Amino acid sequence: MKKNYNSKYVLKRGILTTCLFALTIFGVLANDTGKKGSISSLNNEDNLINNELLIPPKNETLKFGVLTFTSSVPANSALGISRSANIVLNFNEAVLTGTVNATNIKVSGSQTGNIAASFSGGGTTQITINPTTDFKAGELITVTLLAGLQSLATNEALSSARTFQFTVSAAAIDYFSLPITPTKTTIATGTTDARGIKSTFPVDLDGDGDMDIVGVSDPGDKLLWYENNGSQSFTVRTIASGTSVNALHGLFVIDLDDDGDMDIIATSRTYGTATKNLTYYLNNGSQVFTTGQYQNEITTAISRNVVAGDFDSDGDKDILIAQSYTSGYIFLLRNNGSLVFSVSELIDSSINTAWGISAADMDKDGDLDIVVGSSNSGTNTDFIAWYENNGTGIFTKNSITTTTDSVRSLFAIDIDSDGDMDFASVSYDNNTVSWYQNNGSQVFTKIDIDTGANGAHDVTAADVDGDGDIDVLSANQTDNTIALYLNNGSEVFTKKIITNTLSGARTVRFADMDGDGDLDIVTTAQSDELSWFENKLTNSWSGATNTNWDTTTNWSLGSIPLGTTDVLITNTANKPAASSNISVKSLVLNSGAALTVTGNVTTVNPIILESGSSLITKNSTVFNLTYKRNLATTNWYLISSPVVGQSVPNFVTTNNTLALGSGAGVAQNVALALYDNTQVVATNQWSYYTVGLTDGLNGDDTTDTFVSAKGFATKLTTAVDVSFSGTMPLTDVGTPISVGAGNAFNLVGNPYPSYIAATNSADATNNVLKANDTDNDFLSESTIWLWDQSANTGTGGYVPVNHATSRFIAPGQGFFVSANGSRTFSITEAMQSHQVTDVFSKSLSSRPEIQLQISNGTAVSTTDIYYINGTTLGFDNGYDSTIFSGVSNDFKLYTHLLANSQGQNLGIQSLPDSNFKEMVIPVGVNAVSGTTITFTAKSLNIPEGLYVYLEDKSTNTVTQLDVTDAKYTTTLTSSLTGIGRFYLHTDTQQVLSVDDLGITNISLYKTSESNLRIVGLNKGETSLRMYNLLGQTVLEKTFVGQSVNNVSLPNLRKGLYIIQLKTEQGKINKKIILE
Repeated sequence: MKKNYNSKYVLKRGILTTCLFALTIFGVLANDTGKKGSISSLNNEDNLINNELLIPPKNETLKFGVLTFTSSVPANSALGISRSANIVLNFNEAVLTGTVNATNIKVSGSQTGNIAASFSGGGTTQITINPTTDFKAGELITVTLLAGLQSLATNEALSSARTFQFTVSAAAIDYFSLPITPTKTTIATGTTDARGIKSTFPVDLDGDGDMDIVGVSDPGDKLLWYENNGSQSFTVRTIASGTSVNALHGLFVIDLDDDGDMDIIATSRTYGTATKNLTYYLNNGSQVFTTGQYQNEITTAISRNVVAGDFDSDGDKDILIAQSYTSGYIFLLRNNGSLVFSVSELIDSSINTAWGISAADMDKDGDLDIVVGSSNSGTNTDFIAWYENNGTGIFTKNSITTTTDSVRSLFAIDIDSDGDMDFASVSYDNNTVSWYQNNGSQVFTKIDIDTGANGAHDVTAADVDGDGDIDVLSANQTDNTIALYLNNGSEVFTKKIITNTLSGARTVRFADMDGDGDLDIVTTAQSDELSWFENKLTNSWSGATNTNWDTTTNWSLGSIPLGTTDVLITNTANKPAASSNISVKSLVLNSGAALTVTGNVTTVNPIILESGSSLITKNSTVFNLTYKRNLATTNWYLISSPVVGQSVPNFVTTNNTLALGSGAGVAQNVALALYDNTQVVATNQWSYYTVGLTDGLNGDDTTDTFVSAKGFATKLTTAVDVSFSGTMPLTDVGTPISVGAGNAFNLVGNPYPSYIAATNSADATNNVLKANDTDNDFLSESTIWLWDQSANTGTGGYVPVNHATSRFIAPGQGFFVSANGSRTFSITEAMQSHQVTDVFSKSLSSRPEIQLQISNGTAVSTTDIYYINGTTLGFDNGYDSTIFSGVSNDFKLYTHLLANSQGQNLGIQSLPDSNFKEMVIPVGVNAVSGTTITFTAKSLNIPEGLYVYLEDKSTNTVTQLDVTDAKYTTTLTSSLTGIGRFYLHTDTQQVLSVDDLGITNISLYKTSESNLRIVGLNKGETSLRMYNLLGQTVLEKTFVGQSVNNVSLPNLRKGLYIIQLKTEQGKINKKIILE
């Protein structure tokens, strides 16, 4: 508001000079306290009102009346602004009402041109702009304030013209982030309608409210308008063709003449006098265009790209051209307001092949700067620079980098949402998509997003998924790919391939092509094609109310999905269950999501399941699905198809990151192998597919499909998802297992896209081990062996699983079992379940456990001891498990049974949960001489007052392992391949010595019909007597005790025998059964 000043403080302007001169001479201004004060405040014209100088009362700052723009809402460079937002302008003092109008305040949209609006707040310091129509989704809005705005108090003009920009939000649609391939809709193709399209610009050219596309073609030599009828049916209209538009390359659409409709600016990459290298097309509002042309003075230059805007802050649109040939240039064409352009002003002539260009306020000073990149094809000598505008169209070059390579495209936007302008770029020759982070002081740091974008040619950026951060989109010409890089909010980008079949992908744009409020993708290709990919609204499961599919409040759209609905199931606490039939257009289950359907499933598109999701159907008819299994490392994995009918060649060609092995050409091994236990030699037990059998070429591919419940081994070159596509398994599954000449191990797997229970602890009634061993004795022991790729410090290892742990087998997971003869291994639908995490987790337990571990510095091996009520000292099938012996175990740790040992090497041993002190566990080690091994132990829930010790008979030492950082290290002087040297004790004594141990740690078992092995004797004289159940002595021996002793057995009847051993340390009796 205008201030009321006491007239006695007003001096006429006529005496102002005298006053200021006097103050300058004295250099001080006395105030009421007599202190010196700066005269700088007198130079502020904010204190001039009606040609008078205000002398304020005491303690009031001296101001002069110049109108200054101070801030806006939305702020400069703001993102995610509502489509219906008003624009608020703040000034340092009141604005004269008569100057608040569309002449002095210009609002324009990048896709719609000048935007009509009403204005309020004249006569105050705050002006509100209320656009008459909503902005377009994702549109860049430019607001320009011109010097015609005046101060209410002084009639002084705005101190300087200002421009600021903001970006409009799009609907929060995450369709492009889903694990599906978006559907491409072709707008135009062929040499007539889409030949050689070099650039496109989505814009509402005819002002009818829907998004059209303008395109320029080379060598098609056409300027084309693809008119949208509102239903995304496009009519191709030629605006210009022939020699007048020879070799068009650059394109920009803007309301150049400020008459309310969108005009077109195009550049030509030809040179010479025959063809002008810039042409503009003025729209009369009915899409009848008047042509204006401009020939740059440097006729040997190729005009690559063009941008337009008010670069000199005078209220009209100027043009900037990036040109190249023998050298490179940037030219400014100033508009005098009547579309008369000045002789081009050379901004920079030192650019070798100027190509990528983008205009934005990089330093937030209220004018449009530019960022430019060069593309000289090749040697990391190209540059990127930003050119600082002083507000009048005079530019100063600031180098960002001089070591980039072939920058074909740039796009300026605030990528990290910190309020300053960053930019994205692509480098064609080094296949890189990057972004440059502005620190707020225009110091830019390059951050690579993707270094595998082959032939990266174009880039743009927007918040495509509506989550509040900026995503990046590139067209990669060499690998025919449109790639979307989704930002997680911390500028960590996840690559999503929109398509990899766009031959010679060239340009990309974001635009709301169907008017539904979200951003679609528009693309062109060198194969003469213009297309768009629709961003679709999905009905997402929230589970807000319960688990019932048919409850409307569980769905994001408030309605139950129909046959025309795209459906997304997210990972929620309430997992959806449908008690009847469901019918949808498409269905995607996110990682961790789950769905149970009792009735039939009908879907137009295959169901997509992300890794870790789970689907159970109970009475359905056949439908198609794709399961994406994440393999998080490049180590080996055991896999199994969770679908029916997956072709082996299609699996290999679809998942083209499978590693290659030995051999060459069509005979080279592919990292996809079956396990063959009929082979005696271990290296022959993996049977690999070859390139020739799986490459989809020459008609010689295998006809094999993945057999349900059959396992495979695979290895990738890059950690990615592998996809299985086929039909839903709807029945119980059986697969043959047998004992081969090599061993009894068989590689099987989970045949369902859901989890299956492996053990009684997971499901007491329906589980893999119960069905195949407890109930049917199909297995030699109740154990499954899983491959853990993280074991052995990342080199991988086999982990035994039995009823002692609660285990589920994930979809797509393979595992080994050991057959008891020729059997049919059974997995039933009743074993299926949903789990909350995609890992082989064991339930938390309060039982005592010890995990013993050894390391040789590079490899690690572990063995587990569980103390479980009801187990025995002998072999408890389902609770004791041997180590996997289908591979060599040169470095391995295991234990042996305490009673009735048959020499089994145990990966899991379960023992009674009482009499801990009496149970001394033989520990076996396989390691070569000279190896330094270190023992450590993790103990859980060991009873209070009980301690864990490792005994080494060779060094005659005992080491406590259950204290923090405890370890025992020794270097082997001879190779070890069994038990006899190391023993694990649990004892109540807090300090334990060798003298306290006695001879309780002796094991004996039969290694053959004629040999008895005794393990754990101390050195010294030993006598052995063997008695039958009648008390008769059947064997008597005397020998010198060693860690391992072998005693020959006579020909004895089968039965139970007692063996008495006498040593220098004492006497012990052991039972043995001869079978």
